[in-house]
Amino acid sequence: MAALGLLAAGTVAVTPAGAASPAGTPASAASPAGTRSQQVPSAYRGTPTVGSQRKTGQTVLIVTASKAAQARLTSSVRHLHSMAAAGDSQAEASFRSSLPSIGAFSVQVPSAQADSAAAALRKQSGVSAVEVDTPAHFDSYTPSDPYWATKQASYLGVRGVDAAAAWSTQQGSPDVKIAILDSGVTIDHPDLVDKIAGSYDAEYGDDDVNDTLGHGTFVAGVAAASTDNGQGIAGAGFNSSILAVKVANDDDEIDIDDVVKGIAWATANGANVINMSFGSDVASPAEARAIAKAEAAGVIVVASAGNSGNIGDPKEYPASDPGVISVGATDGATKRASFSEYGTAITVGAPGVNIYSTTNPAGSAYFPAASYNSGDGTSFSSPIVAGEVALLEAQSPTASPSQIRAAIVNSAHGFAGQGMGTGQVDFALALQHLPPTTVPTVTSPEEGATGTGTITLSATSTAPKVQFYVSGAAVGAPVPVVDGVATTSWNSLGQANGSHAVTAHDCDAFTECNTDAAQAPALAHVIVANDAPVITAPAGAVQGILTPTATAPAGSGLTFYIDGKRVGFDATAPYSLLVGTSSLANGAHHVTAHECNSTGSACSGPVSALLDFTTNALLPTLSTPSPSAFSSTGHGSKTSVSTTLTIPGKVTEAAYLTVATASGTVVVDHQSLGSFAPGKHTVTWHGLGATKKPEPSGTYQLIVTTTGAGQQGSVITSVTVDNVSPSLTAVTGNGAYFYPYADGYKDTFVPSVKISESSTLTLVITTTTGKAVRTLSGPKPGAGTHALTWGGHYADGKEVPGTKYDWHFTAVDAAGNSAHSPTYTVSTSVRRLVAKTANVVHNADGVSKDSAGYPNYFAINNTPDRSCVFYDDHKDSGQIYKYGVDYWDQCSVDEAGFEVSGGLYTFTVPNATEYTSLSLSATGSSGGRSAVIYGGYDLIPTSGSAGGAQTYPQKGTSVTSASTKVYSLGTVSPAFHISTNHHVLTEFDMSNENGNEFNDFDLEYLTLKVNYKVLQ
Repeated sequence: MAALGLLAAGTVAVTPAGAASPAGTPASAASPAGTRSQQVPSAYRGTPTVGSQRKTGQTVLIVTASKAAQARLTSSVRHLHSMAAAGDSQAEASFRSSLPSIGAFSVQVPSAQADSAAAALRKQSGVSAVEVDTPAHFDSYTPSDPYWATKQASYLGVRGVDAAAAWSTQQGSPDVKIAILDSGVTIDHPDLVDKIAGSYDAEYGDDDVNDTLGHGTFVAGVAAASTDNGQGIAGAGFNSSILAVKVANDDDEIDIDDVVKGIAWATANGANVINMSFGSDVASPAEARAIAKAEAAGVIVVASAGNSGNIGDPKEYPASDPGVISVGATDGATKRASFSEYGTAITVGAPGVNIYSTTNPAGSAYFPAASYNSGDGTSFSSPIVAGEVALLEAQSPTASPSQIRAAIVNSAHGFAGQGMGTGQVDFALALQHLPPTTVPTVTSPEEGATGTGTITLSATSTAPKVQFYVSGAAVGAPVPVVDGVATTSWNSLGQANGSHAVTAHDCDAFTECNTDAAQAPALAHVIVANDAPVITAPAGAVQGILTPTATAPAGSGLTFYIDGKRVGFDATAPYSLLVGTSSLANGAHHVTAHECNSTGSACSGPVSALLDFTTNALLPTLSTPSPSAFSSTGHGSKTSVSTTLTIPGKVTEAAYLTVATASGTVVVDHQSLGSFAPGKHTVTWHGLGATKKPEPSGTYQLIVTTTGAGQQGSVITSVTVDNVSPSLTAVTGNGAYFYPYADGYKDTFVPSVKISESSTLTLVITTTTGKAVRTLSGPKPGAGTHALTWGGHYADGKEVPGTKYDWHFTAVDAAGNSAHSPTYTVSTSVRRLVAKTANVVHNADGVSKDSAGYPNYFAINNTPDRSCVFYDDHKDSGQIYKYGVDYWDQCSVDEAGFEVSGGLYTFTVPNATEYTSLSLSATGSSGGRSAVIYGGYDLIPTSGSAGGAQTYPQKGTSVTSASTKVYSLGTVSPAFHISTNHHVLTEFDMSNENGNEFNDFDLEYLTLKVNYKVLQ
């Protein structure tokens, strides 16, 4: 029975934004006899009805790890339900839905029990996740005004998404189904009646999708209203079918478990695309899992991005779930719709302003006009894209979901910098972005033909381009088809001799190819028969420099191996390599050459026969050259390179220096270094050639040969010449001003610079007369933008005087080449921040004015006349204050819920460099009654009206005293609360939250305590 106590303690429910029950109607009233709520067995609905309970409850989704856990927990919940039906008031949980598609079920409890129940459920054995359902809302705007040419062509025609041009090519298919998960669909609407391929109400499990709200009917018409039928409007998907899935109840509530069931039903009933024009800023793991299963089944999911007008923070779900095409709204021409979400969370945009579509024949809550109406919102951008998906599915039934999505994304365009993903969708262009379903025919080489060197590949095709492959590797980029034939060439050099499969894929004009292996079999085979290289040297005994040479087919590159170890690559004929004998032990060796292509990226070609040789040579050695790079011009700090030559043994050897480029061109030929006794000796090269002129930048080989006692030897090492100084660009920080005193306010100066290569970066600061102040060096960064920091101090830590200074960057690369930036200025100040406090008092009757000049008092109540909440500034109750305002609230908590009366007050605060905190307090009394009062802060623009995101610093303060007292309303960081004109907007609220039907607070004045800092 542990589960009984657990669920009675609380579980959870999610209700999207929706209207509350009309005043005076009990939230638990049972549905009238004969209503469809009675069509569902009560054991599966809760008591008295799911619809009525959802007004005061939240849904808990429990994703379990085993079927046994589901059975145990659902049985416990149903037992609780039967206890509640028998009158046990403690058993408040009720079973809502089984969600087998994601291995979950949902239960429902009162809101107050949701968090505690969810926490307890997470501890139960077999439960892997519990989530509290959160409100979702339709992404639509209030309809504006009461068909193709007059209402739709402006955004669906050539100036918009170019649907008309697409329809001339593709008009969709009834076999392609668009599932509209929404508030239902008026299926007998003349423009929809012939398009419905199935219907499902997720809450009740039947096919009644009556749409009292009108939102789903409007969305369905946008996606796939009957087109070219002589009446009404055209649907974006033209001949596509509709699956009407009702996931919102008639009270404008969308529960996650119903969404999950709707997705599962749509997937099981053949949906090609699911449209969801609703969302929440809270992600649902259950919803995401259901979407993932639909996508795994090949369904494409499209969702509206939201109408907050924000930059995607917080994100909207399901639009931001993985794989979903998130659609923002445009004006259909050049601009993002002002209300649309935007930013990196958006996939594409589509028109969302003044969209014309189907409505209930008798009008509805969302669309009062009968039969047809217009509306704004991303809710109506999304089904446009769903219709586009349906057209693409009809055009290419074998295309994968990823190919369909890529066609939509890659064809969208315009709206650069407006946060609309890749731009506004383009139906006609998207059709062109679909990979062809045709297969080309390889005509060259003929099957089994033999080829060498560069081999011609050709194929006949009806597609714009063809991509060739040899042995599964792409041959360059797709090539155009000219007069029905595509031709390219394949370099077989460096490839293994033998049979290679040649295949080809048709591609569209944008190089998107049909890569379905089943449609592109190996269509031809070519036999590669390139000649093997031939080693021509060395042969016999070798002394001094070892120079392997070889011949090979023209265009080849060769990699040389000695004793199976790679010793180097030569890209061009005549093929040869310099190898020092010191790298080999004296004795027998062999050399081979492997055929490569000219770049050395492919070296699987034929291999030469072995050529044997022997060495009996001196064995001098060279150390690693230092520095790693130097400048031959003599202008840098590193003007030469040195290496240590070691003469082994006991014989004095004569040494000679040869310097050659990487390609083998000799620039210093056999220059005598003198005779060296056994031991270590320094060899230096200054980068000068035979004519004593500096050699250009590049890699060089230092070759030292020695002779002695009738023998020769050689050793080779590589060095780098770098004569190019780094460049310094994009310098920032000129004219900066900062305050070195360490108080956290602009304490440092951080200039930056972009350097072209890895260099040691230095920041040099001097007085304006050139006297050194500070030199700061950082690590040796790579190429890119880097910054150095100066705190306004000398090297000994003392603060510099407040004045102007000169500064510049220097950079020195590995070769000692240096560069200097221009000289810039920076100024310092000895001023520092000083903390201050000010108390600003505001009389209660000094309420800020709205744009029309009226006081910004307000009263919030569900009833239209707001008769139970009000304010009175005539001082006619309780304690009378000279400048007071009496706030009243006579609303019943049970009937009206949380209701407030209050006012907006604007404070002018002192000028400051930095604001630390704001503390609001209210002075007044309860007049003998009780109340709960709040304080809030809001961003204020130049006028006195409210704007921005409101925050409440604390829960509230209970007031019961009839005598005048000061009540703290909370402290906040000012962050965004201080406007540019030093105004702070505050809100004072008095509510009925304490449960009484009579709440009263006489406000005398508000005090804003401002903690701030100024520079002095």
